[in-house]
Amino acid sequence: ASGWDAYRTSFYERCEKVNPFKGGLLYLPPKSITTLYIKTNLNHAPTIDQVSDKFTAPNTVSATVNLTGITCGDPNAQVITITARSSNPAVIPNPTVTYASPALLGTLTYAPVAEQGGIITITVTVKDNGGTANGGVDSTTMTFKVTIPASLEDMSGKVSLYPNPASDAVNLTIPAELSNSKIAVC
Repeated sequence: ASGWDAYRTSFYERCEKVNPFKGGLLYLPPKSITTLYIKTNLNHAPTIDQVSDKFTAPNTVSATVNLTGITCGDPNAQVITITARSSNPAVIPNPTVTYASPALLGTLTYAPVAEQGGIITITVTVKDNGGTANGGVDSTTMTFKVTIPASLEDMSGKVSLYPNPASDAVNLTIPAELSNSKIAVC
């Protein structure tokens, strides 16, 4: 861990977390008696960007989600591991994460069980090896939901299909939430 946190207090103020360092110089309030306390060797929580909720068509073989914004949270590199868990492994078994530390990007792949549906929460845990000494934080979690209708009938109102009488064309309107799904028109 190589991070730090700074706290200040004065005769009239309560203790508060501050960032007094600007351009390599230390700035304190003018004309005040100030005590500055700097906690060093503090591990900050790793980071990961929030993933939006997903809609997956029934009987989808697998789906991949990009993971972005992955960092250890500190200026010096640390070893990062990422795991993912499903709230309902009977519908979506625990996803597979592909990630090589210290990259900023990774992928998560989930494979829904055929003929199953529901709303499943995927919990992604990012952990670094900086430890928790001195109040450090070595992990963070991010969750998103995956909605899988139990059958195609549950998708009513999602897809519209109608023939054009002026031509032999058939118009198929697919909403954005199904854009990564496989749809067969028979």
